[in-house]
Amino acid sequence: MFADIVITKKAYELDRLFCYEVPSELENDIEVGKRVIIPFGNYGMTEGIVFNVYKENADYENVKKIKEVIDNSSVITKTGFKIAEFMRKKYLCTYFDALKLNMPSGLKTFVDEKIYLKNPDAAPLSKNEEEIISVLYKYNGCTYNALKEKLKIKKLRSLLLSMEERDIIDIKSIHEESIKDKKIKIVSKEKTNKEIDEYIENNKRNKQEIRILTAFTNNKSMTLSDLRGYTKASYNAILKLVSLGFLSISEREVLRNPFLEREFIKDKKLSPTDEQKKAIYTILKKEFGTYLLHGITGSGKTEVYLQVIEEHIKKGKNAIVLVPEISLTPQMVTRFFNRFGKCVCVIHSGLSKEERYDQYKMIKQGKINIVIGARSAIFAPIENVGVIVIDEEHENSYKSDTFPKYDTIEIAKVRAKADDATLILASATPSVVSYYHAVNNTYKLITLTKRTNNKNTPEVYIVDMKKELKEGNFSPFSSLLKKELEERIDKKEQSILFINRRGYSTFVSCRSCGYVAKCPDCDVSLTYHNNSNRLICHYCGYERDLFLECPDCKSKYIKHFGKGTEKIEDELKLSFPDASMIRMDADTTYKKFSHEKILTKFEDENINVLLGTQMITKGLDFKNVTLSAVLAADGGLYMEDYRSLERTFSQITQVIGRAGRGDKNGIGIIQTYSPEHYVIRLAKDGNYEEFYNTEINLRKEMNFPPFCDIINIICQSENEELGKKLIKDCYKILRNSKINLNLSDEELKIYKPNYAPLPKIKKKFRFRILIKGKDSENLNHILESLYVYYNKNYKVKDIGLSIDINPVSML
Repeated sequence: MFADIVITKKAYELDRLFCYEVPSELENDIEVGKRVIIPFGNYGMTEGIVFNVYKENADYENVKKIKEVIDNSSVITKTGFKIAEFMRKKYLCTYFDALKLNMPSGLKTFVDEKIYLKNPDAAPLSKNEEEIISVLYKYNGCTYNALKEKLKIKKLRSLLLSMEERDIIDIKSIHEESIKDKKIKIVSKEKTNKEIDEYIENNKRNKQEIRILTAFTNNKSMTLSDLRGYTKASYNAILKLVSLGFLSISEREVLRNPFLEREFIKDKKLSPTDEQKKAIYTILKKEFGTYLLHGITGSGKTEVYLQVIEEHIKKGKNAIVLVPEISLTPQMVTRFFNRFGKCVCVIHSGLSKEERYDQYKMIKQGKINIVIGARSAIFAPIENVGVIVIDEEHENSYKSDTFPKYDTIEIAKVRAKADDATLILASATPSVVSYYHAVNNTYKLITLTKRTNNKNTPEVYIVDMKKELKEGNFSPFSSLLKKELEERIDKKEQSILFINRRGYSTFVSCRSCGYVAKCPDCDVSLTYHNNSNRLICHYCGYERDLFLECPDCKSKYIKHFGKGTEKIEDELKLSFPDASMIRMDADTTYKKFSHEKILTKFEDENINVLLGTQMITKGLDFKNVTLSAVLAADGGLYMEDYRSLERTFSQITQVIGRAGRGDKNGIGIIQTYSPEHYVIRLAKDGNYEEFYNTEINLRKEMNFPPFCDIINIICQSENEELGKKLIKDCYKILRNSKINLNLSDEELKIYKPNYAPLPKIKKKFRFRILIKGKDSENLNHILESLYVYYNKNYKVKDIGLSIDINPVSML
C-alpha cells in the first residue's frame, strides 16, 4: 500500500505530492486526512498529511516508508480536500497553504528524532563518529537537534544514517503536539460514609483530614481545585487519604469553551410574516442552489434562515452561519443559543488557539449541529451540511486580506456543491456582483420589502453641511442633529452616531510651513490619539509623542485637522454634558469580548449615545434606538476604488436601519457636503434597485466587475530598486504571455507598472500592476507563471509578490 503525502511546510518548491510506502503494521491506521511522520531528506523526520491512499506503485524500489501515524481520525474532511484543490488552482497557493485553513490554527506536531547508542564497540570509526558515540554515551541518548547543536558536524544526517545502517546507533522518531488537551484532577470517595465516620472518630486531632472527608458526606466526587479551595487542605493531606484508600484521584478532559458556562433562555420560533413564509417555503422547496435573500433592514432575514436551519436539523442535517465579525454580533450568537441550545459552537479570531482547538474537537465528535463564525468558519470540519448562510454578504471582511487571498463566497459555493447544500446570501444592501447574479438567474432572488410587525422605516433627512458652515455652525453636529439628540436624551431614548474614522484627528500639520507628521516606515500621515497624547500609524503601529513645535521650522502654529471618534466624543460631552455615552472603535475593542461588553452596557444601562466606526453598522438590534446619524457621509465617495460608491451606499443604509426597530418610530440623519450626489439621495430613500441600475451601467461602461475580473499585482520590498526590477519583470512576462496567446485588450488588459496608491507600508516600497480580464484557464496559467518565475529568481525574505483576484481594496 502507498500514500501521497503533502509536506506541512510553506516552501514553494515542496508544493507537490510525495509518494511513501505504508508499512504493513500501519495499513489499518492509514487514512486520507490523517497526519503522519515521514523521513524527508535533510529535513529529517517531518510531519505530512495523507492526500491519497492506493494499492500499487510502479517505482516501488525508490519509495521510503511512513514511520508513524499521528492522528486517531482524519483532521481534514473529504470536503476540505475538495476546497483545498480549488484554492490551489484559483488563488495560486500551495497544497499546505490551503489545507492548513481546514485545521485548527496552531495545531502543529513538533517532530524530532531520539538517537540511542546500540553498539559502542563498533570499529572502525571516523573522528566525527567517535564524537557522536561519546555524546550518546554521556547523555544516554540524544535528540537530533541537540546533537546538531553540540557537535556542529557538517552532513550530520548522512553520517547518522550510515551509522544506523551499520547497527551502531538506533534512530527513533518522537513528536509532541503544540496544543494539548486540558485535563483536571477529580477526587472521588472510595469508602462508605460509615467507614469515613469511624476514621474521623479515631483521628479527631487531624483537622485537615476531617475537613477533607467531611466534604464528601454529600458528594461522591469533586475537582481537586474545588476540594482544596473549600477545605483549605494541602495536597499532601489529600494524597495521604488516597494512600489509605478513602479517596482516589483521576483525570478528566474538559473543553475550553467560553460560551458553555453562559445561561441562555429557551426561545420560541416567531410566527413568520407572509413575506417570510414565502421566503422559507421557496428555500426549502428546492434542496440545493444559491439564494440571495435581499431584505430591508428590520425585515426579519435572520428569522427566515433560523427557520430554514431548524427544518434542516429536523432532517438530520447541519448548518454553517457566517457573519462579518462574530465578536460584533453577540445578539446573533445569543439568538442562536436561545433557539437551538448547546449544539451551537462559535469560531472567531477572539478565541485562543486552545479554545479554537476544542471547538474543532466538539465538531469532529458530532456534538455540534450549527457552526457560527467569521470567514474561517467556512472551513469547519462539520459534516452532513444542509445549509450555509452568509449574513451581510456584501461585507469586505469575507475577502481574506492575508495569503491566500480567498473570497469566502467562492469557497462557500464550492463547499455547498460538495455537500449538496443550500447556500443563502443575505443582505439589506447586497454587493453589486451578487445582485447581478440574482438578476441574471445565477442565484435565486428572494425579497423582503417590509419590516416585521408592520413597523415603519425611519424618516430620513439630508443635512447640507455647507449651509451649516455659512450659518456659523462649525460644530460636527448640525442644528437638526443637536435638536434631535436633545429630544432623545430628554425622552430617555437612545441614539447611534457613525463616523468612519478612529482617533482624535486624521492628521497634524504645521500651519507655517505645511509640514505633516508622517510615519517613517509608511508613506501615510500619523493620526493623533488624545487619550494617549500620541501620534499613531494605523498601518504599522508606529508611535511618537505629539510635538508642540514644528520639527522643520520650529513654529508653534500646529493644527489638528479632521475629526475622529475621540474628538467627536469630546465635542459630544461639551454639547451634552449630562448625557451618557459610549464609544466603539478599534481602540476600545481590542480586549477579548470587549465588543459584547460595550453593546451589553449600551442596552442594559440605557446609555444615551453609542458613537462608533463601521463596527456599529452591522446587525445591531436595539429596541430603544430611535435616532441614527451619519456624521460625515462624503468620506467614501471620492476614493480611488471602483467599489467606493457601493460601500458608501451600504454604510449609510445600514446605519440608518439601526433606528426605529422597536415600537417607536425612528429618524435618520445624513450629514454631507454633497447633498445632491445620487448615492446620498438614493441611500436616503433606501432605493437599492435604482442605485444598482445606475452602478451596473457605470461598471459595464468602464468594464469593472461583474463584467470582468480585476487582478491587483503588488511587489513590495525594503529595497526600492529590487521592487522596481521585479515589477518590470512581471510586466514583461504578462505582455509576452498575452502576445503568445494572441489575446486582445478586451480579453486581457494590462496596465503599466507604477507605484501603488500607498507607495510605502512598514518600511517596504510597493509597486503595482493592474489587470482586467475574465477568469479563465489562460489567465490562470499566466498568473501561475508569475509565481513560478518569482520563486525561481527571487528570495522571499527580500521581496514579496501578491496576486489578489478581485481585491476589496485597490490601495
